[in-house]
Amino acid sequence: MGGQQGRRKIGDAAVAARTGRDFSQWLAALDGAGGARMSHQEIALHLIESYGLPPWWAQMIAVRYEQERGLREAGQAADGWQGSAQRSISAPAARVWAILTRPRTRERWLGPVTRMRLTPGSRYVLGDGTTGQVRAVRKEHLLRLTWDAGGGRPSTLEITLTPRADGGTVVRFRHHRIARKRDRDALIRRWRSAVLVLAELGDGLASGDKSGRARPPS
Repeated sequence: MGGQQGRRKIGDAAVAARTGRDFSQWLAALDGAGGARMSHQEIALHLIESYGLPPWWAQMIAVRYEQERGLREAGQAADGWQGSAQRSISAPAARVWAILTRPRTRERWLGPVTRMRLTPGSRYVLGDGTTGQVRAVRKEHLLRLTWDAGGGRPSTLEITLTPRADGGTVVRFRHHRIARKRDRDALIRRWRSAVLVLAELGDGLASGDKSGRARPPS
């Protein structure tokens, strides 16, 4: 989960159609230009200036080149570190959303909250000093927050709920734009624990326990 890239790799056919070369040709071109000795910014700028690539495609090819040549670790993106944690829960999305957002159950997965209103643009403060801003709310689907724990620039946490065909829900935490690897590792451990708590609470609600307490382990 945490070591996976946040998005699927784009296939050779799509890259060739949009840039005129497939990935193997771009890898060879960058090897010939000394890409292994360049920074990420230098690789992207070389692709823009020498080949006229749009910035988005230049960034994407630069990241893929760094991954293929071992210059970039799993979970490391152009804008920082990222990782994810997810879990399937038997409860429907409406119930999982309630667990995520109601104060009594929210503290079970997030920890003590000093102030939080789920309104885009509002600020929140957690008991451990973490602060941020609510950026997007789509009821029963999406919650996006900035996250500032005092370790540099704010990162972004995105929580999505995806309904399953059997009536359950897949809950996914994706945290990106994290400045440091050690912070990424700690955050992904935190969100892996959070999805387990949500699963316990959600499965308890789905089986008829409305108390909001996690079921004891079997």
